[in-house]
Amino acid sequence: MVLSVGSELTEDKQALLAFLSNTPHANRVQWNASVSTCNWVGVECDPNLSFVHTLRLPSVGLVGPIPPNTLGKLSQLRVLSLRSNRLSGQFPSDFSNLTLLRDLYLQDNEFSGEFPASVTGMTRLTRLDLSSNNFTGAIPFTVNNLTHLTGLLLGNNRFSGNLPTKAQTSKTTRRPQNKKTRDPNSKAPTPEHSNNALNKKKQKTEQQQQTGKTTTDCESCSEKRE
Repeated sequence: MVLSVGSELTEDKQALLAFLSNTPHANRVQWNASVSTCNWVGVECDPNLSFVHTLRLPSVGLVGPIPPNTLGKLSQLRVLSLRSNRLSGQFPSDFSNLTLLRDLYLQDNEFSGEFPASVTGMTRLTRLDLSSNNFTGAIPFTVNNLTHLTGLLLGNNRFSGNLPTKAQTSKTTRRPQNKKTRDPNSKAPTPEHSNNALNKKKQKTEQQQQTGKTTTDCESCSEKRE
């Protein structure tokens, strides 16, 4: 079935209203059905205002499980942030519909159960934060399906075992450098040659200090968090 622009946004609107009406919260979010969905707090739409692509509701007092057939219907969603609430229960199985999701932030909640199988089908994810929840069990090898991940945060849960082999390898892992083997027929460097090299290195360092330029050997010094 082909949906028109208007009908798709209408479905997103209904899904969001169903989520809010069935999830206890601290009344920090008040969506007016008579107002455009794209103007609601925490909601962002695509440039053509045809679908919801971002939902950010951090620290708004959401309590309890995420109702089925609500957020899982936002099939065009790219960013979802529900961090720092009191959401609980198992990870919604219908989140498997969110195949276009890039960033998922669910840290600092009370979710439980095993590592969500539906997450491993979100192959476009670049950032996944499930830290500070009550997840248990082993992390499945299928987490390696998430080949676009640049950030994976799972701390402060009760996972057992280690990350699967491929998932342990990150972009910050460095290969040991091989020592250069000197040609046995070549001449060993003379003391004069060594002193010249040290002097050049010292001069270069002094020039960098004078110009304020410094170099750092750091591929990823910090984790970007939502």
